[in-house]
Amino acid sequence: MENNKLTTFEKVMSVDILAAIIGIAVWVIQHKSDGVEYQKITGMTVKEFVYTYPIEITRVVDGDTVIANINMGIGIIMVDQRLRLLGYDAYEKKTEKGKEATKFAEEILLDSDCLFVTSGKRDNFGRPLGNIQVNGKIFGELLKENGFLKEEEN
Repeated sequence: MENNKLTTFEKVMSVDILAAIIGIAVWVIQHKSDGVEYQKITGMTVKEFVYTYPIEITRVVDGDTVIANINMGIGIIMVDQRLRLLGYDAYEKKTEKGKEATKFAEEILLDSDCLFVTSGKRDNFGRPLGNIQVNGKIFGELLKENGFLKEEEN
């Protein structure tokens, strides 16, 4: 006669999987409009923003590039990854405005506990491109509001 009872481990795993599915569904519903916001700000469609990960910024390279540890989930962390802002170009670090942009980025990004990068693209050098969110705000927009982005040339 077969034993059809679930073990304690199987019960716990079933509950964990169900909780994860519900959690993902709730997150998708709550963040469904984020794609519209990204498209409004960056001109990119939501299909181009396919991954969102918690990150810990360990170093600011300049106003639009950081070194970060990316939490991929299930215990996988990509360490010391160079990330570049998608759609934003800060002044070069060697200029006075660039030094100010770097200092601004350090003050905002290194002291924040709620950072995420959303990306589905890489630049010509293979660096992941994305938008860093700081407490619900897109960091590139903070750079723009504070005058740290290069003017677009016509």
